[in-house]
Amino acid sequence: MDAYERATGTFADPLAQHNYSSAIAECMSKAGFEYAVPAMGNSVPGDIDRVAYIDAHGYGVFERLDAVPGNDPNEAIVAALSDAERDAYYVALLGADSDRKTVNDRNGVEYQSYAGSGCIYASFEQLGVSMDEAMQNQALLDVAFQEALAAVDSDRAVVAGWDAWSQCMSKAGYTVETRSEARALAHSYTDDPQTLEVKEQQLAAADVACDRRTSLQAVLDDARTRHLGAFYEANAEILRQYSANT
Repeated sequence: MDAYERATGTFADPLAQHNYSSAIAECMSKAGFEYAVPAMGNSVPGDIDRVAYIDAHGYGVFERLDAVPGNDPNEAIVAALSDAERDAYYVALLGADSDRKTVNDRNGVEYQSYAGSGCIYASFEQLGVSMDEAMQNQALLDVAFQEALAAVDSDRAVVAGWDAWSQCMSKAGYTVETRSEARALAHSYTDDPQTLEVKEQQLAAADVACDRRTSLQAVLDDARTRHLGAFYEANAEILRQYSANT
């Protein structure tokens, strides 16, 4: 996790999300309850979309094959509890109502805090930041961070890069304008598993080939370095305390 993710308690990295869920499960176990940790998928994390990852792993289609939409294993765990056990489960997970307090974030927006109570909140300590602190930092930093990401997307070199990549993909037989659309296309296939695997591999191979022909990843990396670098520089005072080196 980088300084922004630590400061705001966000998880661009699937491993960070997995570790957080594992901490919740351990905490719930100590309270006498089972908590299922979601499987860590192999889809490309967040906005990274690194072509090397796609070259090695594809788009995570087979993760979808094993998933049942809307089926959270923790729902079954909770459903099997008695009313009294269910109440105790949620107190252990979220905190007691008696611990709840109304807090204003840095923008004056109210939210309900269970600071120091419940496994979800306690597990945040492993990130080196309390949940309340993360909420405050999100209010302070999130707008600027989203603006930096938008600046990457609208960067002239990036727009031209995606256009060249899209034209290359079109010649390969795929009508997609961005890698997100390519991933969505891969997940839309409904063939038998063997055929689906082949189609995903072919799509991923076309993506990788077009990326290399257009140097798209290098263009994206350069734009992110410039625009996100400006964000980190502008917010260095608050972010440096969350550096992994501290």
